[in-house]
Amino acid sequence: GHITSSHRTKTSTAPHIVAWMGRIAAILALLALSAAAFQPLPGLHPQGGQIDTNIMRKIVLVGGGHAHVQVIKSLNRVSRPSDVHVTLIDRQRQASYSGMVPGCVSNLYSLDQVQIDVAPLAEWAGDEFICGTVIGMTYDNEDCDKYVTVEVTDGNAVINKQVPFDVISFDIGSTTRGFSSVPGARKHAISTRPISELVLRIQREEEK
Repeated sequence: GHITSSHRTKTSTAPHIVAWMGRIAAILALLALSAAAFQPLPGLHPQGGQIDTNIMRKIVLVGGGHAHVQVIKSLNRVSRPSDVHVTLIDRQRQASYSGMVPGCVSNLYSLDQVQIDVAPLAEWAGDEFICGTVIGMTYDNEDCDKYVTVEVTDGNAVINKQVPFDVISFDIGSTTRGFSSVPGARKHAISTRPISELVLRIQREEEK
């Protein structure tokens, strides 16, 4: 379930189950996106060995969860085809590895140890990283224009940026449905989703 007791000894999330679910999600995402990256598409053959960035195949990863982390590692600048451009979009530069969060709750790991630095990882892989929030997606069947709209902060201003894609994947986690409407839930339980805020929510409750 997505609701855990506020007592550490009664957490309902089994670490090994969470870890295996993460591995399965990573494998499925990797298989699908690898197939997309290596699948030949018409019009994407460079002339004279020069790649035109206007015709590069664009893979957009929304969310820096551990499924996408495995995709980034596997489709790095050396391993992927030269006509593939990868963009990672996340509203945070770090992501919590859910398989280790129960251990963090039990004081086996520090909060820093369960964080994945997705921005440096994307830079290592040669991917474009955009720190922002996806607020919309457009798929124009007539002109074949496909892009997501990302809300980003530029200095003191908030702007909307359009990011085109040929293939898109979402790995954004989940929220707890109906948590606010369940009688007594907020008083007697702590929602585990979104997972990135779970440890801090438990710490705040213990400080009361």
